[in-house]
Amino acid sequence: MKSRLISLLLCIVLLLCLPGCKQAADGEGQPETGLLAGDELDMYLGLIGKPSDEVMERLFLTEDQIVEKRDRETGWRISETREIEGEAFTQELLFETPDQPQILYGYQYTFAPNPLYDEDKMKELTTAIALKATELYGDPITYPNISNRLFDEDGNPKEEKKTDFIKGWDIREVWEISENEALVLMASLSDEWQYIWLTYRIKEGLHLEYLERMESNS
Repeated sequence: MKSRLISLLLCIVLLLCLPGCKQAADGEGQPETGLLAGDELDMYLGLIGKPSDEVMERLFLTEDQIVEKRDRETGWRISETREIEGEAFTQELLFETPDQPQILYGYQYTFAPNPLYDEDKMKELTTAIALKATELYGDPITYPNISNRLFDEDGNPKEEKKTDFIKGWDIREVWEISENEALVLMASLSDEWQYIWLTYRIKEGLHLEYLERMESNS
């Protein structure tokens, strides 16, 4: 009698598990968090260059989840956010042209707090994201010696110089994440706005090939 009861309980547990297992297998389980990495990064990069209908199907997106189409309908913002370093970033699909078929060239994650955060908190968030990107993708490949880099030549976050007459703070760093794609981090802070943009995109137009040639000739 006891063994039959245990078997019955095991069957109930298995039946309760099946919907959740199917959901995870279909890619519709708990949303991923943080920067793209591992199999998820491979899947997202594999969709770059694909038409919009294939992208929507692979990401399990419906038209109802597209809440805004901007820039001549080449930027599609979706309703779900992605948590990165504890903050909710909006997600946007980036397409090359409004003509059909629309071809995906990247993804953009944006954080723009309203009301504005404490400035130091935003800078700490930007630095934490940049350090995580370096951990995942290696040292950034950004034009050297430009003023708006976050890192110095040794790969450490720069010590900020206090300048009374400059109120803004603009940061740009680039990481090469594959043969054809890169991650661009941009942050902009002022008394009136605060933004962090993370863009996974094709390398074309970022001039990384020029930097690679500089390194090979040095």
